[in-house]
Amino acid sequence: MNETQGNVILEYSLDRLSEGEFLINYDISKQEIPAEIERQLSKALDERNSDNVELAIMLGFKYEFSESVLSILHRLLECIWHSKHEDIIGLLQGFSSPLSVKPLCNAVELKEQLDYLNYDDYGSYYKKCFWALNSIGNDEAIDTIRGFSNHQDPIISEQAKYRLSKLAIPKEKKSSFWRGLFK
Repeated sequence: MNETQGNVILEYSLDRLSEGEFLINYDISKQEIPAEIERQLSKALDERNSDNVELAIMLGFKYEFSESVLSILHRLLECIWHSKHEDIIGLLQGFSSPLSVKPLCNAVELKEQLDYLNYDDYGSYYKKCFWALNSIGNDEAIDTIRGFSNHQDPIISEQAKYRLSKLAIPKEKKSSFWRGLFK
């Protein structure tokens, strides 16, 4: 993504541009945006460009993410050079795809390498991983949470046990915030 495109996304994300102004300045139609989000995420991954990961995710939050970005999100979740892991975990929660179980499991173990999350002593990152696994809800996802309930790190273990204790909550009572971002 070039600097002009990045600035236009930022201005639009901050509501300093209307949608019409954004589309004109970015030189794109509304129908092309899902493919553009995928293209920009893929390019940011290939170039290891953390700013462009953030901008592409901002654009997706303004519009929507298609399932075609799922494999890119999985790959980005494994990278330590950006700081959008929690947003990606939230997106994976919204997709609730069984394909995300292994990447979310890996994300739990990756947290110690994410220097920008050193402040998180209370397990909010792990909580998000387990919420996402709970949203997937298949046997593999639940078994993954169960496996973490015996983890040597007491914060991981505590968060996994807590999530397991909440499994009986009906899906309709779970937050629908993320579902609104997807087709």
